[in-house]
Amino acid sequence: MVDLTRTLGGLGIAALLAQGIAAQTPAVKPGGDKATGLFPVTTQSSLVIRGVPGQIVVTAKPTRELRFTSKAKDKSGGERPITVALGETTVTLSPPPSAALPDGILRVEAPVSFSVRVEAQGGTVAVDGFAGAVGIVGKGTVVRVQALTGPLDAGVEGGSLSLTNLGGAVIARLGATSTFSATDLRAGLDLNSRDATFKVQGLSGAFRLDAHGGSGELTGLTTGGDLRLSESTLRLTGGKGDLTVTSNASVQFSSMTASMRFEMEGGTLYGRGNQGSVTVRARRTDVKLEAITGEVDLDTTGAGVVVQRNTGPVTAVVYGGDAQLLEIQGAVHLDIGGGNAEVAWAAITGDKDSLLKSNNGDLTVRFPANASCRVTARSSSGKITSDLPTLKAPADATEVQGALGQGQQPKIEIEAEGNVHLSSGAKSPAAPS
Repeated sequence: MVDLTRTLGGLGIAALLAQGIAAQTPAVKPGGDKATGLFPVTTQSSLVIRGVPGQIVVTAKPTRELRFTSKAKDKSGGERPITVALGETTVTLSPPPSAALPDGILRVEAPVSFSVRVEAQGGTVAVDGFAGAVGIVGKGTVVRVQALTGPLDAGVEGGSLSLTNLGGAVIARLGATSTFSATDLRAGLDLNSRDATFKVQGLSGAFRLDAHGGSGELTGLTTGGDLRLSESTLRLTGGKGDLTVTSNASVQFSSMTASMRFEMEGGTLYGRGNQGSVTVRARRTDVKLEAITGEVDLDTTGAGVVVQRNTGPVTAVVYGGDAQLLEIQGAVHLDIGGGNAEVAWAAITGDKDSLLKSNNGDLTVRFPANASCRVTARSSSGKITSDLPTLKAPADATEVQGALGQGQQPKIEIEAEGNVHLSSGAKSPAAPS
C-alpha cells in the first residue's frame, strides 16, 4: 500500500490527512457540488483538478476508488463544495460554475495508476506516489512533487517547483522569478528556464537545459547533457558523462569526471578539477582551468587564458589575449597571436614533442631543474635570452638549440616573432579567482 505518511518537502502529508480525509467518508454518487466524496472508478484512468484555489494535496492509493474532502480555510473549517464531473475516462474536480470558490484545502486520494493534471493559480499543490503521467500548471503556485514512477510535465511562473525521488522523465518550464529544485531524479530532465533560479542534485538520466537569465547549480549529473544558457550563470559540481555547455555568462565547474565541451561568447569560464578532457571554443571569454587530468584543447579570441597544474596534453590557439600555461606536465602545442605567453613545465614526462609559436608577442618558457629534453628556439624579429646553465644564448641571438639534461627526447620547438626568454624553475601559480 502506498505510504501516505511520507513528507513532501516541508509539507507533512500525514498532518494534512489527519486533519481531513477520514476513513468514514460517506460513499456518494459523483456529479453535482459536494464537499466530500468516496466512489469507485471503473473505466476512469485520469484525474483533472482545475481552478480550485488554496491548498491541493493529491496522493495515490492502491484501490480503484476516489476519495476527496474540500474545506474552507477560515476558522470555521466548514465544508467547501466543489463540482465533480465523472466522464468515461476522466474525473474532473472544479469550482462550482455559479459561485466564486473561497480559498481552502482540497485533499484527494486516487488510484496509483491514474494520470493526474492540476491547473492552479496561487496556493500550493502537492502530488505524491503516482505511476501514471502527471501534469501541473501553476501561476504564483508553490508546487511539490515526490515519489512518482511515471513522467512529469510541469510549468510554473512566479512560483516554485520542488521535485524529489522521481523515477520517470521530467519536463519542466520555469517562468520569471520562479525557483526550481530537484533531488534524486532517475530519468532524464528537460528544463526550460526564463529568468528563474534552478538547482539540481542527483540526476541519473540525460539533461537538456535551455536557460535565459537567472542562475543555476547542478550537482551530481551522471549522464552528461546539453546545456544552453544566455545571460544565465552556471555552477557545475561532481558531474560525469559527456557534457556540452553553450553560454555567454559566467560558468564554473569543479570536481568533475567528464568529457566537457564549452562554446562561449563573452562571460567567463573557470574550472578546477576534471578527470577527463576539456574543450573550449570561446570569443571574448576569460578562461582559467586548473587540475585537468585529461587533454585540454582551447581555441580562444579576444581574451586571456590561464591553464595550470594540468597533467594531460594542452593544445591552445589564442588570439588577441595573453596566455599562461603554468605547472604543466604534458606536451604543449601553443599558437598565440597578438598577446604575450608564458609556458612553465613542472615536469617533462614522456616522449611527446611540444611546439610553441608566438606571433607579435613575447614568449617566456620555463623548464624544471631536472628537465631532460632537446630545445630549439628561433625568433624572426626579436632576440633570445636564456639563463639556463646548459643552454646559453649569445647577445642578440635569434636562434639557440641544445639539450637539457641527458635526453634528446622529447623535442621542444619554439618559434616566435617577438622576444624569447628561456629560464629554469616554474613560476608561482596565479592567484585563485
